[in-house]
Amino acid sequence: GWTLIQRRGDFGENSDFFYQPWDIYKAGFGNLSKEFWLGNEHIFALSNQKKSVLRIDLKDFEGHSRYAEYSGFVARSEVELFQMTYTTYKGDAGDSLDHHKGVPFSTKDMDNDNHKTHCSQRYKGGWWYNACHHADLNGVYFRGNTTEHATGVSWFHWKGHDYSLKTTEMKLRPLDFAPDIEIPK
Repeated sequence: GWTLIQRRGDFGENSDFFYQPWDIYKAGFGNLSKEFWLGNEHIFALSNQKKSVLRIDLKDFEGHSRYAEYSGFVARSEVELFQMTYTTYKGDAGDSLDHHKGVPFSTKDMDNDNHKTHCSQRYKGGWWYNACHHADLNGVYFRGNTTEHATGVSWFHWKGHDYSLKTTEMKLRPLDFAPDIEIPK
């Protein structure tokens, strides 16, 4: 099945719970049943064992859901700054990760983005910021529409920059995963 690598939602954490330094993102943090980041070292290890698919499930405050799946998802090692890439997208959320493909990870104390400002400090999260983002699932947790432009838990191709999602989950599994199928006798 799926291995959960990230979860966001209203679990009582501070709204900026995901505004963490490099070493915390590297190791992982949170509670698996609440808000959670598996850790970049673990994501690297999982995505490099076999060809993987990343699934992202998104929910808004109005009860609507969307998903995005990325085949061939890989997070590189720390030497390569946990750079993220994938081969193909499918889903109904829109491909907001396209802007982040091939980009290293950035945190509040590690500015690896391609913008003159420090995207992680500006948007208060750790992510594969480019210049700066079309997706930021580790941004500040707001409730729906926000005047804090692009600062929330956002997926641009579905809700734009000024809407913060209610829940998100990111999960990995091997591309060749096939559930056990019981054949009737």
